[in-house]
Amino acid sequence: MFKPERRALIAILLYLVWIVYFTVDAYYTEKRHLTEGIDETLMRSAMSIPMLLPEGFHHKGMNAGSVSAKEDRSNIIRLSQFADVAKIKYLYSMIQVDGNIFFTASSGTEEERKTGVNLTTYFDHYNDAPPELYKVFKSGEISYAEYRDKWGYFRSVFVPMTSKDGLRYVVAADIEISNVKAVLRHSLLKNLFYGALFLLFILPFQIAYNWQMIQANKMLEKTVSERTQELQSKNDETQEILNSSCDIILLTDGERIDAANTAFHKFFGTSSLAEFEARGLKLSDYLLLYQHNDDAEDRLQPFEWMEKLKNLPDNERLVTLKSESEGLHSIFRININPAGKRFVVSLTDVTQLARKSEQYRYLATHDTLTGCHNRNYFEHELNDAIARVKRYHSAVSVAMLDIDHFKEFNDNYGHPVGDIVLIELTDLISRSIRSNDLFARWGGEEFVLLLPDSDLENAHSAADKLRHLIAKTDLPKVPSRVTVSIGVIQLAEDDTIKSIMERVDKVLYRAKESGRNRVVSHIKASEDTETL
Repeated sequence: MFKPERRALIAILLYLVWIVYFTVDAYYTEKRHLTEGIDETLMRSAMSIPMLLPEGFHHKGMNAGSVSAKEDRSNIIRLSQFADVAKIKYLYSMIQVDGNIFFTASSGTEEERKTGVNLTTYFDHYNDAPPELYKVFKSGEISYAEYRDKWGYFRSVFVPMTSKDGLRYVVAADIEISNVKAVLRHSLLKNLFYGALFLLFILPFQIAYNWQMIQANKMLEKTVSERTQELQSKNDETQEILNSSCDIILLTDGERIDAANTAFHKFFGTSSLAEFEARGLKLSDYLLLYQHNDDAEDRLQPFEWMEKLKNLPDNERLVTLKSESEGLHSIFRININPAGKRFVVSLTDVTQLARKSEQYRYLATHDTLTGCHNRNYFEHELNDAIARVKRYHSAVSVAMLDIDHFKEFNDNYGHPVGDIVLIELTDLISRSIRSNDLFARWGGEEFVLLLPDSDLENAHSAADKLRHLIAKTDLPKVPSRVTVSIGVIQLAEDDTIKSIMERVDKVLYRAKESGRNRVVSHIKASEDTETL
């Protein structure tokens, strides 16, 4: 519901609207009635002209000599007397000859009759007749018109008539527009006068309303002042609470920062938001989406970063920020909560936790000694490769490597040197294979290699090149060269991890039994390919 002062204002406005409506409506109603009355008078007067003229006055063949000056003078007097009584400016009749309009009879004002100036007589040419008159002669329809000619500015009616012998003529009646305007002006002034009276009637109420509004405004100003002080006090308390938090907390629309706590300024090395903005950078310029296993930067775009982060699971809603004060990159878990048209963003430093999580993730997928992928990770990727073979009939191969005479090597040089062999061999192979190949330690001195998009022939060739490279390379800190035996198979569509590893292990065993330092490849049990 509206407040009392607003209801009073609405009532006054409605009253004023009613006054305006009343004044305008009364004016236009009177104008309409006046126009209707004038048109009715014009029509009656025009229709009286044939009765005022001699019987059979209009007939075919009328010309300049058809009416004598005496008869024309008599017609002028009769029409003028009727016009004076009817309060009509002019009464007249006309005919059209060869496209020109001529007066056949016309009234005249008293002055025109005395002086003869501007007095219209029989067969005078109407050389500035309005267009509406020509249309009446052509269509035979009654027409009202407002126009200006040499006699003045008039509202007229043109009524087509037909004589007994078939001559079309037009009778007309004029009234001056100035008379109409005078009446309307009087009506408007009268209505404005009544409107002014109504306004004077409301004036005391307006004064009382204004006084009430002044008092209400004073009370409002007092209330606003008290409320502002209260809010300022609460804002100060809130800011103190925010400043006591170790988390970075800020209020933003996604680009501009409207408020921030002490932790924010400490991290970015600023004392105020103005100093932060003076750098010409936005918050999004500092934000990078944290990548667990990817060195590539994923920079978050202005205004889009909040939407992108909100759509991520909670455990992946991590960003990287560089501290201006310490020059270090830190990892934060970010929370975004709407606050009207803006958002409250809090960033919790989880750098140590994220680093440990990354370390655990690395240890779960990598061999601790050599740093290459471990058996668990290889089996996971091999399972995906099996699915691709079944779905897309892709060519995928697997190779298993075993270091020849590794036990004797350990016995002769000791296990620390044996560990160096494993590490250096891993480094050599990792640098020699394709980027999409997967190299992993299977266990002990055995390694496996997953070769996507490689049939048996290509995989055998790649394995043999690798065998040759190892055999001719002097590994750092290793007292003698080492050789490897390699078994290679191509995956079949009905393979499982178990069947694959059993098959490749058998082929590797055949390579070792055949004298070592060689590659043996196999598709089916009866088909072997051996390379020395």
